[in-house]
Order: sequence, then C-alpha cells, then structure tokens
Amino acid sequence: MDNEREDLTQQTGEGLNETVAAPENATETAAEAAETVTATETEAEAVLAPMPQKKSNKRLIALIAVAVVVIAAVAAVFSFADANKLVLEAGAKTFALNEGIVAKLINFDSQDSNVTFNGDLAGFKFDGEANCDKTNKQSNVLFNFDFGGAKMGFAGYLDEKVFQLNAPDFCDKVLVYDYTDESKDGYFGELLQQTGMSFEDFDSIFKSAYSEDNNGMEKYIEDLKDVTVKHVKAMKLEKTDAKDFTINGQKTSCKGYKTTLTSDDMKSWIEDYKNVVTAYYKALEQQMNIYRGMAGEYTESFDTIIDELEGASDVEITFYLKAGLLSADQFAAIELYNADAESTLVINFEGGDYPTQNGSLVIRDNDNNETSAFAWSVTTKDDISTCEFKADDELLCSIKYNEKDGKYNLEMQGKEIMNGVLLVTDEQIKFTIDSISDSTVPFKFECVAKKGANKIEKLEGTEFDLCHADADQWSDLIEEVNTKIMSNPALLGMLLGEF
Repeated sequence: MDNEREDLTQQTGEGLNETVAAPENATETAAEAAETVTATETEAEAVLAPMPQKKSNKRLIALIAVAVVVIAAVAAVFSFADANKLVLEAGAKTFALNEGIVAKLINFDSQDSNVTFNGDLAGFKFDGEANCDKTNKQSNVLFNFDFGGAKMGFAGYLDEKVFQLNAPDFCDKVLVYDYTDESKDGYFGELLQQTGMSFEDFDSIFKSAYSEDNNGMEKYIEDLKDVTVKHVKAMKLEKTDAKDFTINGQKTSCKGYKTTLTSDDMKSWIEDYKNVVTAYYKALEQQMNIYRGMAGEYTESFDTIIDELEGASDVEITFYLKAGLLSADQFAAIELYNADAESTLVINFEGGDYPTQNGSLVIRDNDNNETSAFAWSVTTKDDISTCEFKADDELLCSIKYNEKDGKYNLEMQGKEIMNGVLLVTDEQIKFTIDSISDSTVPFKFECVAKKGANKIEKLEGTEFDLCHADADQWSDLIEEVNTKIMSNPALLGMLLGEF
C-alpha cells in the first residue's frame, strides 16, 4: 500500500509539474504563488506558536500551501492556454438575446396561437383572424375587406390531410384539396402545369405546414453555430497587451488575444458555411418543390465569395475581453486589420443592461485616424427608452419606446416618420401603426397575437373536389363565379378598376 501511495504521489507531482509548465508564464505564476505561500506560512507560524497543537496546525498550513499552488496552476492553465474558450464564451454572452423587446419577441412561444388583425389603407378596409393549433395539426384563416362598398371575404382551413377554401362572394362551393391523395387526376393538374407546377409541387406546400422540426430550421441554425465554434476553436490565439475600454460607463482593463486569418482560413470557413446552407436548401427541395434550384443559387453565391478570397491578404483579428481568470463576461471590442485595405475596423461593445446595448463601429487608417464612425446607444428615463443611431456624430434616426404602454415613435433626422404601439407580454403581442407621416396613402394597422388557438372547425358546404374534378366540372364552376360577379356591381367595378 505504501508503494502504491508513493507511485501515486510521484505521478500526481509529475502531472502537476507538466500542467504548470505548459502555459506561457505559468512558471512565474507558480513561483509568485509559492512566495506568497511561504510568507503566509511564516506569518501563520508566528501567530500559532503559543498554541499547544503546533504540529497539527503545520499540517493544515502545508495543506493550504499545496491548495494555493494547485489553484495558481489551474488559473494559469485557463488564463493562458484556453484563450479560445474565453473568446467563445465572450461571444455567446455578448450576443445572447436575453434582454429588451427583441428578446421578448423572439422568445414568445407561439406553438398554438390566435391572431387578429385589421387595417385601413386609403379607404381599403380589411380585417381577419387566423388560428394555429400545432398540437392537433389544424389551422384556419378568415379574411374580409371592404373597398368602396365592394365587400368580399374568404375562409381557409388546413389539417394534416386536406386544404379547404371558400369565397362565398364568388362561389358557394367549398373547394377541397386532399394533398395526401396519390391518385389525383383532375383538370387542376393542367392548370398547375401552366404555372410551372405539378400536383407534387402543390402537395409539398401543405405537407410542410406541421413539420416537427420546422422543416429543419432548428438543425440548420445549430449547424451554422457548429461551423462558427469549429473555426474559432481552430484559431491560433496569442495573448497581446491589455487595453482600457469603457464598459457600463466605467473604464475597464480588458485582455487581448490576437490571431491571423489567411486566405485559406477564410475560404475554408466560407466553404463550411456553404455546405451547411446548401444542404439545408437541398433538403427543402425534397420536401417542397417550390424551393427547387435555390441550393444551386446559394452555391454560386458562396463560390463567388470564395473566388474573391483567393490570394487575399491576411486579416489580423484582435479580441478584447472583459474577463476574469476562468471566465469571460463579454467582448469589449473586436479589431480587424487588413493590409490591402490599409485600415482597421473596430467594433466596440460598451454594454449597459446587456452587452450590445451601446456600441460603435469605427474605421481607422494606418495613422490611427478615424475615417468614419457609426454608433448606437439606448438610454432609459422614466420608462421611456430612446435608441439612437449616428453616423460621424450626425443623428440618423431614433426610436422612442415606452416600456409600460408599448407606445413607440420613429424619427428620421429629427422628423417623425411613424408611431404606434408594440406591447409584448407573456400572453400576447400587440402591434399597431397609428400614423405614417408624409405618406400620400393614409394607413393604419393593428395586429394582436395571443397564445392558444380558438376552436377550429372544417368548412361546411357543397364540396368541389380539386383533385378529381374534370374540365366540364371546372367549366360549370367558372360559370357560377361569373354569375356571382355580374350580380354584384360593386365587386365587378372593383375588379374592373373603377374605384
């Protein structure tokens, strides 16, 4: 047993020595820690000398000394060897949407929802309602409008098997399309071909409605994140001099880590993004034919960027972090220098209630002179938040927002452009446009989205089977539509553009 303890002690000591020696300046850090421990031990012995159990206290002090050395070694490892981890952590915390109205909108759970809306566009009045019940795979929409006395409405319904549509001002029948029917042979197929579509193309639109994974969107976002993490981890970061930055209104010394991206590095990064994006759209093409060709278009766009990066000069990137020994709070700034451009782009994150609340984007020449600057800021007073955007110290636009009642006001260069309400609670989102200044077309709009869908039912009435109706049946349908229109002068006038 004693031999095993000696072996274990020897292995532990060797492992600790390797760990401490690995990172830059770790030896100095450990030495400083040892000096501190020695001084602490001497002082402690002087105080504890009169006490009777002196030997036991020395053992305790020795144990504390070992702990201090180990902590110093671990701190050194994380401070100098794991810069990539700190950069990733700073990025995640800087760009996390945990505060503000944007975060509330993104985090609003709309799995099952009811949406109502109404508006008035220069006398064209409309209103409607939509419900979505993803749990039971049902949804519907109701829409009505009134334009100069010409009134019209329609209703739609969708479940995991059929789509229904009814427009009583045009036709009493309920149009029914069973997108799971594999034996479709109706005249509707010929009509679709005239638009470049097939039954399969039309089916794919509805089949994607109740996708469990939002048609792969969640995986798509995660794959893009994985590419970013992969390339940040691959960066060869070197510690550089610390700099002072203003964060949360206070001067803060921030750590600096520098890396260089070569042309090959940048091309590899873009290539990986291209693979993720094209894979996503290729999968969509299999589900929904209306996306056909988009993967190829994105491939061409990415290839153009990659070609442009061929032989490009290196880009030096420096990350400045507000960070402790073991973790990072946020980015203070990111600097990007390119010799060809003879300039440095600096993105500053000045913090506030969240890291990106205030900041700036500055371009400096090789003499460190600012050639252009763009800044944003958010200030709050008496529940009213004011967000301002400036270019070279000139105010471009500002948005005032009342946190309590949701009223907002948008101004461009000191002149009001639009106002209304944007109010987000745990149960609903309300958005209105109350006025648009200097608009030749008066416009008002209101939309309210609430959690939980109202009761959804299939449409009732005489059905018209879009899957199997032949040309004669379509002819009868068109005749009925013509009769309805001709008997409604207001509707006919609107269709002829007489209003």
